[in-house]
Amino acid sequence: MNAITLQKDGGSAIEPEWITVQQACQFAAISKPVLYGWMNRGLVKNFSAKERGQIRGVRRVSFDSLRAFLNSRATGGIA
Repeated sequence: MNAITLQKDGGSAIEPEWITVQQACQFAAISKPVLYGWMNRGLVKNFSAKERGQIRGVRRVSFDSLRAFLNSRATGGIA
């Protein structure tokens, strides 16, 4: 899986708490419909940031929730 990191001022890398739908799809190597299906079933935490009265917002996905969901579905391996 692709790593998602942000750079801090000191140059050290940190993982973001919330990522875009596009980043989530790239990380998990899945399509948007698959991700939205998981989110609609409550399997991956997400939220839509929008102002009152707005029709559209910006959807964010919990990186920890996505990773935990993927790990829960993993099979095989040593760890």
